Amino acid sequence: MKWGTVLFSLLLLLCFFGPHFFGHDINQFNLRERLQGPSHAYILGTDENGSDLFTLLCYGGRTSFKISMFVVTLASLIGIALGIAAAIFPNIFDETLTGFIDIMQAFPGFLLALTIMAFLGSSTINLIFALTITSWIPMARLVRAETKSLKQKDFVEAARALGAKPSRILRLHLLPHLFTTIVIQISFSFAAIILSEAGLSFLGLGPSNANGMATSWGAVLNSGRRHLTRAPHICIFSGAAIFLAVLSLNLIANDLNSKRSGP
Repeated sequence: MKWGTVLFSLLLLLCFFGPHFFGHDINQFNLRERLQGPSHAYILGTDENGSDLFTLLCYGGRTSFKISMFVVTLASLIGIALGIAAAIFPNIFDETLTGFIDIMQAFPGFLLALTIMAFLGSSTINLIFALTITSWIPMARLVRAETKSLKQKDFVEAARALGAKPSRILRLHLLPHLFTTIVIQISFSFAAIILSEAGLSFLGLGPSNANGMATSWGAVLNSGRRHLTRAPHICIFSGAAIFLAVLSLNLIANDLNSKRSGP
């Protein structure tokens, strides 16, 4: 978890504090400096409007992280609640939830989110809603399976035999053993949501600031696509930001999973 944590922490620090030390005003345009490569004045170069690319990527990172955090929080809460409920009430509710999940998984998650955004329109709220609708399923399936397994353990059977209420068993015996599994899934989901948000923003369905400027890594990547031959640094640096964020979260999740599994 060490390298993933260091990398993710560094990205967060750069996104939220980098512009104060190395960046420029995000709303500052200088068309005479447009599409310039990295230099002393602009450490990552400039975009098509002459804005500092480093500052734009920092603000884009803030947007991507904030949206992904909202989505992963909502999706995790929904998935955990439904997964535990399905394991505790294993009859009609479990069968209904399993059937609904099977239907949802028949559609690719990104395509479903794209369809929702096409109907609702482009906005931050709609983006969060579309990504949440498609992101709670892995958590629900995992929590349901883990909870069903834990219910068969001796310590749970003993607590039940001693007359412990279901709420007490859930609070003291199930949730503590689910914690590591949930954290690992959150890390994987966080990475997947950042990637999905970048994809939707690349297609023009992401948020923008008051001046209509792209404020997401995917949108910056899309703006650089039009100038790929003249100014490839826009796509290179915005793609690298997405890659490093996803890589760091996957490293964290893999390391946590390795520690849980043991040597």
